[in-house]
Amino acid sequence: MVLRVNSSLLVALPLILFAASHGLVSYSEFRSLVGSSAGGGRSGGGATPSDPNGNLNSGGVPTVVPPIVSAPAPGLGADGNHTNLNVTIVPPALPPVPVPESVLPYGPETGGADHYAHAKAPELEPQLDEDGDGKAMVILSSGNSHTHLIKDGKAGQIIRYTWSSLTAGSSPEVNKVLATGSAAVASGVLQEFPVGQTPMRLEVEDNGGNKAHADFNVEVVTPVQSGAYCYFYKGVTKDAGLPLDPRTGPRPTFAAKSATVAFSSSDAFPSQGVGADGSPFAQRCVFALRVATAGPHSFALGGKGAFNVVLDNQFLTMSSDGATTVTLSAGVHPVQVLYFGTTQPQWTMTVNGAPIPESGAQWDMRTVVPIMTGLSPTQGSKQGGTTVVIEGVNFFSSHYTVTFGPHKATKVTRTSPNKLTVETPPVPEQPVTLPVTVSSKYGGASNSMPYTYDGNAAPVQYKPQMVTQGGPDKPFDNSLGSAIALGPDGRLYIGKQGFVHVLTISQAYEVTASCKSKGINPKHHVLSLAFNPADVSVKLYAALSIIYYNERAKLPKTEWNNGMISLLEPDATCMAVTKNLITGLPVSDHDHAIGALTFDQRGRLRMSAGSFTNMGSNSVLTKGTGIGGLDETPLSAALLVAPINEPGFDGAITWACDRTDPSKCKQSGGMSVKIFASGVRNCFGMLLHSNGFFYATDNGPNNSDEYGKRSTSCTMDADDQGWGDKLLKVTDGANQYFGHPNRARGQTDPRQCVAYKRGSTPGTGVTKEAFAFSVPPSHNGVVEIMSNIHADAKHSIIELQSAGKTDSSSLVSLNAAGDVTSVTPLSEGGLLGATNAHGAILMTNYFKNSLSVLVPQYTRPSAAAMPFLIAVHPHRGRAGGGNTVVLGGHNFGATPTATFGGRPCTNVRGVAPDGSSFTCTTPAGTPGAMVKVEVTAAAGRVTPTSPGKGDFWYMEV
Repeated sequence: MVLRVNSSLLVALPLILFAASHGLVSYSEFRSLVGSSAGGGRSGGGATPSDPNGNLNSGGVPTVVPPIVSAPAPGLGADGNHTNLNVTIVPPALPPVPVPESVLPYGPETGGADHYAHAKAPELEPQLDEDGDGKAMVILSSGNSHTHLIKDGKAGQIIRYTWSSLTAGSSPEVNKVLATGSAAVASGVLQEFPVGQTPMRLEVEDNGGNKAHADFNVEVVTPVQSGAYCYFYKGVTKDAGLPLDPRTGPRPTFAAKSATVAFSSSDAFPSQGVGADGSPFAQRCVFALRVATAGPHSFALGGKGAFNVVLDNQFLTMSSDGATTVTLSAGVHPVQVLYFGTTQPQWTMTVNGAPIPESGAQWDMRTVVPIMTGLSPTQGSKQGGTTVVIEGVNFFSSHYTVTFGPHKATKVTRTSPNKLTVETPPVPEQPVTLPVTVSSKYGGASNSMPYTYDGNAAPVQYKPQMVTQGGPDKPFDNSLGSAIALGPDGRLYIGKQGFVHVLTISQAYEVTASCKSKGINPKHHVLSLAFNPADVSVKLYAALSIIYYNERAKLPKTEWNNGMISLLEPDATCMAVTKNLITGLPVSDHDHAIGALTFDQRGRLRMSAGSFTNMGSNSVLTKGTGIGGLDETPLSAALLVAPINEPGFDGAITWACDRTDPSKCKQSGGMSVKIFASGVRNCFGMLLHSNGFFYATDNGPNNSDEYGKRSTSCTMDADDQGWGDKLLKVTDGANQYFGHPNRARGQTDPRQCVAYKRGSTPGTGVTKEAFAFSVPPSHNGVVEIMSNIHADAKHSIIELQSAGKTDSSSLVSLNAAGDVTSVTPLSEGGLLGATNAHGAILMTNYFKNSLSVLVPQYTRPSAAAMPFLIAVHPHRGRAGGGNTVVLGGHNFGATPTATFGGRPCTNVRGVAPDGSSFTCTTPAGTPGAMVKVEVTAAAGRVTPTSPGKGDFWYMEV
């Protein structure tokens, strides 16, 4: 849209509007400034200034005083204020904690990225100054800041956080310390900031005396913005028309601001998602004009399509050539242009033949109509409590009401201008599909999207609980524990530095006994553990790496081939290494190592070998040491496969080189270990899903200044700020490249010389991620839900995140093709996790030196109810049978029996006194079959048929 107006029309509109709408001038003062409609003549369908109460100046048009809706939106009282609004309330700032006395550094003093303390600046959305007082309160969070320090056998801790404002310029300095304190304030500090951008610095210090800082900006925006705001309506024609009030009639399906008021071609329209196929659509652009001089003013419209112009809430009568003249009084005049078009739309508008500058047209962020563009998941239990993510536009305010039909959602949280999260309310009907709408105080209600209440299964909810030892209030000390696996013997195995900690845990998740394995090099970190479902005895597979092998362990720089896979088996006292199955695996001089162990259906071991570079280029840095200072090897930055049980397996990897330059090395031994997917930067967790795909997390790169540049070819690189984590869907045998460059392999596979940035269009031969995670970083663990508690979510994935003080978990829903349909936040999380037969997820919390459990929340059946099977652990086993499994549930009684696909599970033993679990030995089954499991209790009572594909998956061996 090109809106042209005589220059005499505009005089200080932004200041007048801002002052009036925020009470800086009185209503009478404002009227004296803008003029009155009395005596203001009109011709050609002219109009007078808007109603001073602003009843129709909604939809983004700035108003004289804070807008008042003519009819309350859902969840609002008659005065337009919220009633019983369930929103996330920001807690008051915690008092500053005295800064501890400084200690001598316990790590290298490089002045840059020393791999110890890491300051992670909050990624803040612009904060809206909703009340117009020129400032806003902002939470400064630092939960993702962390340290890689290891001190006194424990993971290091950040002990001081300091937030300071900075001076402007290319070399900013601290201007003023705003807040400082210990870990007690890591979750957030509430600070007041003025409108505009404030340069800030977060400095952190760990308990080894290592310091780091990160600079960022806090932006507070005024609600009155320059330009116009345009809504799009799908399928609306000229004959159908649009009402004057954007809050009534057809709901827009998209909206966008327009810096210029010009649509000279179809390409000039915002990407609205309507009309692209030639189907009819309507566009409504709203803005406000300030008329300085009363008198006649001419308007003209032209283009392809039909138009209406609304001035001061009245339609203008246009001549056949799209022109009219209007006599306007001095003052503020709301304008709407309604456009109706189909193929190749375009239109322009002129007023008195002169263009209007961007600052001359304005809209109000508080009064725009909210719009929904996505809803996930789209169905859930009638019990309510399901976390739903609402995507959309115009979520600028901090106050929203979300309704499911007549029922209000709870825990409404705005996470960005494009996203809300809510918990569904319970409903008495079943099944029923209800419209979901979002309402704001001034903008009214959004368009609606359907949500189906289907089934009475418990919503996916977990409650975090600490693993204890020596009492219910004494957390178990999990110093340096990262890897985790639940064995077929029911014991919990935790990978640490130099050993595996083997724990016996009660039903209350208290450690009742423990022992430590023997035979692991004290310098090796155990970063992944797994049991092979093809084994019928207890055999533990451990991924071992000497991380920071040169920087900390002081080994030669050439000792990057220190990774290995070891087999541990029970001995007289605990567990011991009986064989090193694979040796010579590549490990970076950082924490990118060997991990993500899992077994496929043929009993072959799958694993990850982390990258040696940040973004593919081992570039020279001005700050820090990157992530090890070496080029990639032929096996790094990849997912590997090793048929460890096949005849002639060779896992002794050797390299034909002196190892000073890994990129020049060729694999000369251990040729049974091969790549099955490439371009994976740093995968910490991987699973084989019951749909046949592998799913793997991949940690995204950091900024190039401190960690290394982005490879753009086999010889060129470029600076980049990096990007976030992603979830990969891996197809075996597909030769997928996921985007992290490896120039060693790029010599024969050129696609592997070029970095793919997640979210962008993949180049030839690049596989796009299944999902791109948002902040916080370090998404690691993945487990499949096999529990029957969450029937609607069975076979979904639980993803775990852990960085510094921030741990979280998310529900990843999949469709029949294995593609991600939604990712929904759940609860607290951890580094890596393992599920048990009761549907719980046990997790390592590395940075907190602890273990925790996500306990599923649901209504337990009464003692008189039918028996109920929760899950089988492990849920995979040999086709020939013979695996020891635990069945968890309710009301099994004292003498339960079970069948797997109709075949009896033998040697029933270990029946829990409360009838909540028992152990048995699996029968033989059809190779590759997924079967349902039934439990029969006393009096022939049988568990109901399980939801999903089944409860136990037979392997192909």
